[in-house]
Amino acid sequence: FKTAVADGYDALLYWPGDSASTPAVVEYLNSTGLPWVVVNTVPLPELYDQCTIVASDEVQIGRELGKLVIKYYEEHNSEPLNIAYIEGDSGSSYTIHLTQGINEVIADYPEIKILNEPMYSNFDPAQAMTIMEDLITKYGNEIDLVVTQDGGMFQGAYNAIMSAGKTYGIICQGQDLIVKEKLLSGELYASVAQDPFQEGSLAIEILIKKLNGETVDPWYYTPTGPIYAADV
Repeated sequence: FKTAVADGYDALLYWPGDSASTPAVVEYLNSTGLPWVVVNTVPLPELYDQCTIVASDEVQIGRELGKLVIKYYEEHNSEPLNIAYIEGDSGSSYTIHLTQGINEVIADYPEIKILNEPMYSNFDPAQAMTIMEDLITKYGNEIDLVVTQDGGMFQGAYNAIMSAGKTYGIICQGQDLIVKEKLLSGELYASVAQDPFQEGSLAIEILIKKLNGETVDPWYYTPTGPIYAADV
C-alpha cells in the first residue's frame, strides 16, 4: 500500500490475508486520506467502524455450512455422524468465523462429531489433499462426511478421496468451477455461496462512490446460502 500511495494511485482495495495485521493496515490506510474499501474478508471487529466493508457475513456462512451438515445427517440416518473438517488459515477471519458458525449450529447435536483437531491447509489444494490423505489413513471408514472451507480445499480433499477409493459425503463453501462440476455430478452434496464476482464488482462500485465524494454505508453484505445441484 505504501508503494501504491507513493506511485500516485487514487484509491485502494484491501483484502485482508489475516486478522492480526489489520490494525496497522487500517490505521495506515486511514492516514492516507485516500478512499479505500475492504473486500471479501474482514478486519478485527473493533475496526469495523473505521472501514467500509464489502463482504458476506462470515459467521453466517459457517451457520449455513452447519445447517447443511444437519440436513445431511437427517437425510442419511447416520448416528453418529463423523466429520473430517479441513480449515483455511489459523489467522484468517474467514477461517475463524466459519468454524464459529458451524460449531454454533451443531452444538445441539451431540451425535455430530468433528473427528480431527484443527487442520489448516492455508487455502492450498495441495495441502488440503495431504491433510485428507492423513485423515483417511487415521480414520478410514469412520468418516461419514468431509467439510472444507472453500472450493480449492474441496478439490484437494476430493482428489485424495478418489485416490483412496473412498466414498464420503462432501460439503464445502465456494463457487469454483470444480464445485459446479461436482454438484452436477452428484459427488458434492452441497455448497454455500460467497459470490466473488458480486463482491468484487460491488467493491468497485462503492469505491467509485467514495471517489466521487458520495456518502456510503459502513458495511455492504453480499448474500449467502446453500447451493445445490438444482441451483446451478
